[in-house]
Amino acid sequence: MAFVHGPGFWKPGYISLSSRPRYSVTSRCVDTFRPGILNEVTSVEDFDFLVESGASTESLVVIEFYAKWCKKCIKMMPRFRKIALDNRDCWFGKVDINAVGKLPRRQKIKQMPTFQIFSATEKLGEVIGSLDADTVDQEIRNYLESAKDRG
Repeated sequence: MAFVHGPGFWKPGYISLSSRPRYSVTSRCVDTFRPGILNEVTSVEDFDFLVESGASTESLVVIEFYAKWCKKCIKMMPRFRKIALDNRDCWFGKVDINAVGKLPRRQKIKQMPTFQIFSATEKLGEVIGSLDADTVDQEIRNYLESAKDRG
């Protein structure tokens, strides 16, 4: 299938860029973001939606900021996925810092991986992944356990 620029030009088998359906970020998020799984955050709007979803369901939100080239990030990803599966009532997201633009700067990300924990849209804390994987894993689980104890 070929993409053709310009309004009104259409032939069978072609898609005009101006006639493609428009999707709002919110409708995409509502359909795909769920608690208890690792959600891929691809925009600032996705990030805000995920944090607000946690607030509206009175759940914690844990978001990992990572880079595809970061060895510690790669090492932590299976552990983070397991934490998400073990905590089905919390929201989890992962943000590729190279693909999202201004979000890492807005969230003041300085090292990777960085895990930020939110409750009711407020940042409770942050775990920097420069620690060893076991320590990061335990600190995230400690935040989740303390939130369950309070709730």
